[in-house]
Order: sequence, then structure tokens, then C-alpha cells
Amino acid sequence: MGDRDSLAEFIYLDAGYSLEHPPGPGWLAKSLIGGDVLAYAPADQVIVARPVVVHGRFRILVNRNATPEKMSIGIAREVARWWLSHQQTEVAVGALEALAEALLIPAPAVRWARARSMAVEEIAQAFVCEQDIVQRRLDMVRQYRRSSGVFSLRDAG
Repeated sequence: MGDRDSLAEFIYLDAGYSLEHPPGPGWLAKSLIGGDVLAYAPADQVIVARPVVVHGRFRILVNRNATPEKMSIGIAREVARWWLSHQQTEVAVGALEALAEALLIPAPAVRWARARSMAVEEIAQAFVCEQDIVQRRLDMVRQYRRSSGVFSLRDAG
């Protein structure tokens, strides 16, 4: 867990949102960057999501034909990239992806879902993301709990 989760939590709090019930990357982008930050385009212009500057304003161009799950991670990735660029921080692609996933499902939201014994499929549906992202987030939070000396029976499963 660690730094990327702390950073994701800071970004959510900076935008004024709850960590247990995050609004999703689209709303986060609108709160942090501006109300009309998302622009939808046909698949021939963008694979999933990419940053563009239109009339001097940062926008996230989103493939209108992408699945909601692909849109979510694409927007989260671009929000993470935008936020880091404004902090003048460069990170490796893997770290950027991990931050994007932490923005999709912050650690408190993972703990909230686990406390309710939600299945991976239910969590993926609730946070509009793919199941492999949910599994990585569950594993990351479980690993952090174990390394910090906090262990419960829920971690055993």
C-alpha cells in the first residue's frame, strides 16, 4: 500500500471527497481540473483515454466506445498523470498505474468492501473497474496489513 495510497487519499481529500465512497475518476477529474475536462471522441482518435490541450485548457479525451471499466481506469490514469505533473513529480509507468488503481479504489474503500464481505465481482461492479484491478487492490491492502503487523482472520482468506 504505502505511498501511492497516501497520495490517492490526499488527492481525494484535496478534492473534498469521502474515501470510503469515492465518486469515481470522472467526478474526481471534474473537481480537480474543471467541470468540462472530459471530452468524448470516436475510437479512431483515442484508444481509451489520453491528455490533450484544447484552447490552452487541459482535457482528457475519452474513447466513447470503450467499456465503462476501461474508461474508469483510463480517466484515473490521466488524473494521476495530471496531478503528478502539477506537483512536478515524475514517476515510472508502473507507479503511475498503481496510483491510478488507488484512485479507482482507495484503501479505505477496499477495507469498507472487505468489512461487508463483498466478492471481487461485486467490488468491481461497485467501483466500475475490472476484476483484476480489484484483486490487485485487495492483495495490496492485505500485504500492507500483514507487513504492518496488523492481521485479522479476514486476511487469511
